[in-house]
Amino acid sequence: MPQIFISYKYSWMDKIELRKDLEFISSHFKSIWYSTYIVTKELQKWQEVEFTQEMIEESLEELKKSEIFFCYIKTQEKSEWMLVEFGYAKAINKKIVVFCKKWIETFFVKKLANTYIEYEDLNEITNITNF
Repeated sequence: MPQIFISYKYSWMDKIELRKDLEFISSHFKSIWYSTYIVTKELQKWQEVEFTQEMIEESLEELKKSEIFFCYIKTQEKSEWMLVEFGYAKAINKKIVVFCKKWIETFFVKKLANTYIEYEDLNEITNITNF
């Protein structure tokens, strides 16, 4: 099963809401035969723990193994780490899919993505049926 690496802003987010969103996104992708990799789930076990150098290296290795880099954007402020992951995915020629809330401005992200999808409601993720 091909893997999708899901990137998102973590800092200063409501962690319960974010987890629900990420589990919903992951569940949808699994329903269309993709496995998913979510750093907070896999490396941090949904806990607030300090992000170590080892975790950074492991997450970039998983990104390397992934077929698709999926960038979930729901706030105007982007996280530094999400943008690092985005740049790394671009540098290693991963297919980049951005799923961005409609009112958010993302000039460079929009230009560099292979696919850019604006949404109003998270349920619109179910409109994605293939890549």
